[in-house]
Amino acid sequence: MANMTLDSLLNRAAAKEQAKNDTLEIKLPGSEDTLVFKRISDEKVLEIVDQITASDKSAMLTGAMHATDHMIYLSCEMLQNPELHKQLGLAEPWDVAAKVFTLAERNEIGGKLFDWLGVNDIADETKNA
Repeated sequence: MANMTLDSLLNRAAAKEQAKNDTLEIKLPGSEDTLVFKRISDEKVLEIVDQITASDKSAMLTGAMHATDHMIYLSCEMLQNPELHKQLGLAEPWDVAAKVFTLAERNEIGGKLFDWLGVNDIADETKNA
């Protein structure tokens, strides 16, 4: 095992900074259309994990889907368009995912985002703690 060096720490920090610009293109289920998702901050990821793990056991799936919708909204600039929200008559901007996608589509998109952002790993560790 090699000890960390100043250069290796600096390289890790640079790689983490560069990863902030990562995007994930997701093909929408049953379509040839794709949406581009951007990496959200660690703080936002933790907020989503909190939403999932804090869900009341009797409404756990509902809470998890609300967290998924929020993550889909935060990760996709196209879904953050105020004109889209206005034309859809949304009270809350993050309701756009539920308005545009079916439950199955939201679940599939959310699953891909959870894997990409590491949400599943964090949520599992939190639940098992």
